[in-house]
Amino acid sequence: MDEPGQSMTGAAEPLTLTRIDVRDVDSLSAVSAVFPAGASRCGIYVLRFADGDEYVGQARNVLTRFRTHVRSWADPIVALDFAPIPVAELDQTERRVIQSKEQEGVRLRNSALVGLPMVDAAVDFVVTRAEQEEWLSGVDPDADVSDRCLHSVGRDRSAKNVVVLSERPYYDLLLDILAAYVRQVIPAPDRTEQRFWCVTAMPSTARTATWQRVAAITVNNVETLVIGESTERDGTVYLDGFLNVAPGLRLPSSLEIETDEYRTVGEVQRIQAEAAFLEFAVHHPLVRDAARITAMGLLRKGTSMMGRYHCIPLADDIFDRIRQEARSR
Repeated sequence: MDEPGQSMTGAAEPLTLTRIDVRDVDSLSAVSAVFPAGASRCGIYVLRFADGDEYVGQARNVLTRFRTHVRSWADPIVALDFAPIPVAELDQTERRVIQSKEQEGVRLRNSALVGLPMVDAAVDFVVTRAEQEEWLSGVDPDADVSDRCLHSVGRDRSAKNVVVLSERPYYDLLLDILAAYVRQVIPAPDRTEQRFWCVTAMPSTARTATWQRVAAITVNNVETLVIGESTERDGTVYLDGFLNVAPGLRLPSSLEIETDEYRTVGEVQRIQAEAAFLEFAVHHPLVRDAARITAMGLLRKGTSMMGRYHCIPLADDIFDRIRQEARSR
């Protein structure tokens, strides 16, 4: 380790972070070698990027989180500042460091889209910080949604939009795409459903003569996945759509990435493609990681104002598809 990086002052005792030079380091073993045997890896960390930006986070195992960050951010990380902190003090200390950085005018990548709130996040009472950290590390989803599926048995499915949508010839493909996204991207989807994320059926937003949304997943208050129906001049109908992730996150170079902007959160990276390709894309580690980081940041923003539009019958079908896929694996 290098010399101590800096002290964060505040109402509590000053926090001294030790700087680790990680230029050209892209493996977990290379970073772990600088930690003395038996040294705590639970604490607060600050990532320093080559462009001068910083990112503040907490981790029960900073080495595992560092590996995720190296894989996820497009810009190189040149230094890692770290201070060991007991688990019980992580949230409070993290907020204090973020506030101190903001007061100093540091450009933080804890941005509007993926950043942490300054208060305890409501989602922490539904998905623990330990579960969140494990999710961000790339764990393969294996959540048991059978209880959620039991709740849907015999439920009324007469909602007009669902009836119309379920009669579309592509409905089975649509469920595959939505189920892949929910299973791969959203942590504990059965526990966070409606309150933190929602799915809508045939929303009228931005409808044109040749294109209309058929389903959209919104996390917090931001559309993260939109699937639409395109109609060509000869009457041919096909599904396409887009996947939104936060700016600055690494994505496969083979993808065509567009930039869009939302009034509430600012710039996003957008993967626009035929719908079947989007299903394939969320299984790619880089896309999955970027989508998870984005979804987690939005979940930590708080509950969604879109919950009243949540289409429960469509969600029922999504969870049933997830259960079917789990049984077939």
